[in-house]
Amino acid sequence: MKRSVICVLSALLWLLASSAWAESRQKVLFLKTEATALPEGGRQAVVKELFAQAQRYKQLDVVLSTADLVDEMFEFECTEAGVECLGKIGAKYGAQLVVHSEVVKTGGGLQLKMRVIDVAAARVAQSHQEALDPDKVGPALARCLVVSLGPVELNSGDTPGKLRVALVGGGPALVDLVPHE
Repeated sequence: MKRSVICVLSALLWLLASSAWAESRQKVLFLKTEATALPEGGRQAVVKELFAQAQRYKQLDVVLSTADLVDEMFEFECTEAGVECLGKIGAKYGAQLVVHSEVVKTGGGLQLKMRVIDVAAARVAQSHQEALDPDKVGPALARCLVVSLGPVELNSGDTPGKLRVALVGGGPALVDLVPHE
């Protein structure tokens, strides 16, 4: 009898702890990337890669936007993708953070710009920009996400590697995971 009571209490404690953990995870809305600097196929490839990278963040409650940003903005009568508008969109999804990314043309090529909006504080929590090679969007997106949201939690099956950190002129650090060979 004593053993079964302990088992039931243990199970209840485990359920409470796991539900509290699930509630404590930050809900992050990933918006589709704006990329008028790319052809539509290139934009879709960036969005697909961004959403794939987002799914790697198991420590976050990731929500993927189903509509384009312009459609989301239209709902709230926003004329620009500012903090206030992105906060309203995030609140619609019940998110604490919103990840907004865009690809823009610069004199030197393409840049990937990423901002993370803190919905409750109505401010930019983090921002980063990085040169973008349209044929290799994965590494640029991964670096922007690491700077913006932190590292991805490794799974037990992941291959360990070395972490390479490069400080960029007093600004954020660029972080790469270099696999062991």
